[in-house]
Amino acid sequence: PPPAALHCLAALASDPCNQVYVISGRSASDLEACLGNVDGLGLGAELGFMQMRPRSGKWLKRELSPAQERWKDTARPIFERFTLRTNGVYMSWQESAAIWCYHNADPDYGRFQARQLTVALKEQLKGTGVSVLHSLSKCQVEVRIGAINK
Repeated sequence: PPPAALHCLAALASDPCNQVYVISGRSASDLEACLGNVDGLGLGAELGFMQMRPRSGKWLKRELSPAQERWKDTARPIFERFTLRTNGVYMSWQESAAIWCYHNADPDYGRFQARQLTVALKEQLKGTGVSVLHSLSKCQVEVRIGAINK
């Protein structure tokens, strides 16, 4: 972040009347590297799935149901199957989410595969407490733990 933004965050966080948090879709390690040195600032990584309270220095994860703990085991082979048959796509994995990006694929075939992937994931992950989202504007399919959002 720009020095001016860091200065403003530090000023807000130094006031004992304030409780300041930055919530981001980034990983805990990325967020801590960027903002971890701002004293008194709380951090929420992966859209709030992981939290670091001000001055604690320790990341806490949201508690998950047993089904939410195992969703990746079901989703990974489905993602891999669609990745192998679609040139130009890649996967990104976080603690609480997985993203299948097709913005570098053939636009028509990528969209077609994304729709098929979305159907397959929704069918296989039903009842696991995760959300399956297809964003046409971002050219991605995302699976994330339900109720995790900014």
